[in-house]
Amino acid sequence: MDSPDLGLFGPGSVSWRLHQDRSAFVGGLRALLLQALSTRSMRAVVDFSDYRSDPWGRFFRTSDFIMTVTFAPRERALAAIEHVRHVHERISGFDPDSGQPYAAGDPELLAFIHNCFVDSILAAHEALVHPLSKSDADRYLAEQAEVALRLGARQDALATTKEELLPLIEGVGDLGISDGARRAFSDISHPRFGDLAPLLGPLWHLLFETALDLLPPFALELYGLDPWRPLSPLRRASTAGLAQAARLLLPSHPYVRRAKYAWYADPESLRTPAAGG
Repeated sequence: MDSPDLGLFGPGSVSWRLHQDRSAFVGGLRALLLQALSTRSMRAVVDFSDYRSDPWGRFFRTSDFIMTVTFAPRERALAAIEHVRHVHERISGFDPDSGQPYAAGDPELLAFIHNCFVDSILAAHEALVHPLSKSDADRYLAEQAEVALRLGARQDALATTKEELLPLIEGVGDLGISDGARRAFSDISHPRFGDLAPLLGPLWHLLFETALDLLPPFALELYGLDPWRPLSPLRRASTAGLAQAARLLLPSHPYVRRAKYAWYADPESLRTPAAGG
């Protein structure tokens, strides 16, 4: 019997454990807020993205990419990465805020975007679920670096340890609060929910404020917020409880279910449990 195709990482990976957890949603919000502080990155979004006219479409496409790369069969994961590479090739221009040209495929910019993402996923998991060992955190970075390198990121600009992440992020030369970043902050903090606003608005506010709590001081200061804003214990407990309820009540992403079914159907699964149970 052939072994099942369990994608780029497999059930014993830290990537499976972290990306399937509901805390990753808060990590995603934090990552967006950090990434928006690169003026070149934000200019590319303003010039080429439809995030303002279709914010939920953009959000779900990004989420689907992450879940595809993490849990889909290897060929499909690699095809998703190659598709994004081709999209990046068409995105370039000039950023008047930094006075520099930009290109979505710039290896340094790709490394910055990647570092913001993995740092945010780690921060959310450790705040809302439990701390990771140094070996698990570094293994997660090594796993995710494979994706970043396939996308074209510069290898020496990728963090290999958790301690390297924030210095690399903060050391990017074009950080600043552009008009695009201000609009992104406003759009992320107050998205459009339509008729569901009375129900979803308070829940979103909780998640967004928790993401702010987890931002590093330099990012809070650029957004004009208290750079030493503490993580509210009540907010942390409420968000952790909401994530736990989501784990129990909401179905997993289809790729997560497919990957776990494939793993559990294989006799070898009896020897090594899938990440997250």
